[in-house]
Amino acid sequence: MEIYKMTYETIQVSREELYDQVWSEPMTKLAERYGLSDVGLAKICRRLNVPRPGRGYWAKKRRGRAGRRPPLPSLKDGQESEAMITKREKPAVDTQQSSEAEMLIASEMCDEKRIHVPAQPDTLHPLVARTEKGLGSAKLNNRHLLDPRAKQCLNVQVGAESVDRAVRIMDALLKALDARGFTVAVRTDPERSTTVSVLGETLEFSLEESVMRKEHVLTPVEQKKKERDRWYSFRIPQYDFVPAGKLSLKIRNLWLRDIRMTWSDGNIQRVEDCLNAFIIGLIKASVQKRADRMEREAEQRRREEKARLIREEKERLKKLETNAKNWHKSQTIRAYIEAVRGDTIGKHGKVDGEFERWLTWASQQADRLDPLTESPASILDEEDDHRFW
Repeated sequence: MEIYKMTYETIQVSREELYDQVWSEPMTKLAERYGLSDVGLAKICRRLNVPRPGRGYWAKKRRGRAGRRPPLPSLKDGQESEAMITKREKPAVDTQQSSEAEMLIASEMCDEKRIHVPAQPDTLHPLVARTEKGLGSAKLNNRHLLDPRAKQCLNVQVGAESVDRAVRIMDALLKALDARGFTVAVRTDPERSTTVSVLGETLEFSLEESVMRKEHVLTPVEQKKKERDRWYSFRIPQYDFVPAGKLSLKIRNLWLRDIRMTWSDGNIQRVEDCLNAFIIGLIKASVQKRADRMEREAEQRRREEKARLIREEKERLKKLETNAKNWHKSQTIRAYIEAVRGDTIGKHGKVDGEFERWLTWASQQADRLDPLTESPASILDEEDDHRFW
């Protein structure tokens, strides 16, 4: 059993590099090296206007019949010159977790670890004892099963005739889980559930009895009420549910690929004989649950890293646009200053002291805007401080 943790690497590739690569090896192999599908890599090639080999090119090349590759088109205005490829990798197996899970599973398959359900347990597990008491006073739920709601009761839903059997199964199971160091608990938030901690992961499980659905037959009382009140028929259930006598152990609220989640009575199989297999299922589910969570966390980190790169790129672009705009303003102001100087000299033949000071001040304002020139000090630099006086 293997536990994987997904990692990501961002690769920057220019269109010239990609052009050489797609004509050096088949797209499927190149895409695999980038952690992409060949379709995903083809989209990047189209975006960068990089020509790709046609169908059958590599077979022709092996026979020495491939034609010359087309040249890389010139870069057009507004066209991207490079691409950022996020390579998704599956690194080495987490050997510690894998080895521990394999040892636990191997142990469950040993004859000396086989779990037996006694006909009369000497003493009941504390949680099972509370559950037995709760079942004795429980009301039937909408599936006509006893569903204890008292505190510290296990998630057991069975018919009255299956209570003794369910108690013995859960007693044997919980004692076995305790012996293996797997902690069982009853939770009430956000809803009542039975949990077990395996390999650091918390799983929910239950013991339930299946039910059979039958057409509802009116009782004499219902028949009389229906005759007196025509609207009463809408309150009569269409079906009745009857306990079927078949029990199932279930791992709940998980959707895991290739992991068995239910162990049920069959024509020959009994739940009592499946307790070791159920524990193996818990181990496998815990491993897969952790692996899936690690993959989601890695995906979240990748999204956050991508969002960070986007924010930084936007900030760089905003700064570029601001600097370009300010530079253009500074050039306009300098051109205006020279025009005013020329006009003044043309009219008066000289530049007096007052006008000279204005020219110096105006040039400083142009320098303050120009991102390529060191900005002189100005009273405007103290504007933010003045707000706190």
